[in-house]
Amino acid sequence: MEHNFRTTVARSPEEVFDFLVDLRNAPQWEPNCQEVEKTSEGPIGKGTTIRAKKGMGRLESEVVEFERPAHFATREKGRGITCGWDFRCDAKNGGTEVWGKLWMEPRGPMRGLMLLMRLMMKRTLSELPDNLRRVTEATAEQRDFAGPRARRSADHTFG
Repeated sequence: MEHNFRTTVARSPEEVFDFLVDLRNAPQWEPNCQEVEKTSEGPIGKGTTIRAKKGMGRLESEVVEFERPAHFATREKGRGITCGWDFRCDAKNGGTEVWGKLWMEPRGPMRGLMLLMRLMMKRTLSELPDNLRRVTEATAEQRDFAGPRARRSADHTFG
């Protein structure tokens, strides 16, 4: 099962990428995400791990692709499901066009709930593009007002 979306954010690709790849921000824009904890040491990059509490329970996640500021992907595993995000950030008209894909592969008994999951996810994820755009723009504005010290991205791997 896949859910694809696209939105345009009035921020640079670097700002959008940095906000999205820091999955601790996910509860602000992902409707099913309640809390996220970074479980690995060091800056965010390929191999970063997190633990998340979502509507379907606890998930262990890893950043499996990381190409700042254009692309990153995650792989998440939980009881009865494997899923992940794939994001692309492209500069467009002074902002960023974000292409996103959420994919899910139920396992075991969860496979029998696929139709119900699809209906629930479609309704819930319909809010995602607007949430993502609104929150990313607002967060960037808050950093702009906070000054250069707040804009540092020390928790990201560059290059």
